[in-house]
Amino acid sequence: MTTLRRISFVSLIAVLVAACDDDPSDPNPEPAVDCSAEVTEVEAHIDVDDDAVVFDWSPRCRVALLGVEEGASDRWWIGDEEQNTIEPPVTYGVTPDGVPGEDPLPLEPGVVYELILWIATDDGPYLATVAEFER
Repeated sequence: MTTLRRISFVSLIAVLVAACDDDPSDPNPEPAVDCSAEVTEVEAHIDVDDDAVVFDWSPRCRVALLGVEEGASDRWWIGDEEQNTIEPPVTYGVTPDGVPGEDPLPLEPGVVYELILWIATDDGPYLATVAEFER
């Protein structure tokens, strides 16, 4: 392995390790990096209050698709399965600039929903996490 490749590989590993240590509650988080096939687990953090539902996750990486479902019924989906373009945090119903999406359906108090995150890889999209939350 050449020195340049070794440095590039070590740099990539350092970025991925740093992303895994990110705290989504940090007021000055590191910029999001692309999630990749090396990211084997994504942990969702969902903040629900009277005014908004905010989705965050760690490692702090861009995902391809973000969905909210009630059972098998779609409430809101955004993204493109071929590109990791969605950065955390995301507020329910607020589609980030440049991200395709549909109009959200209202979330009802007392109902349990699922946040679903997908990551785009060279081998196609894969499911990163499913997390339940109650409005």
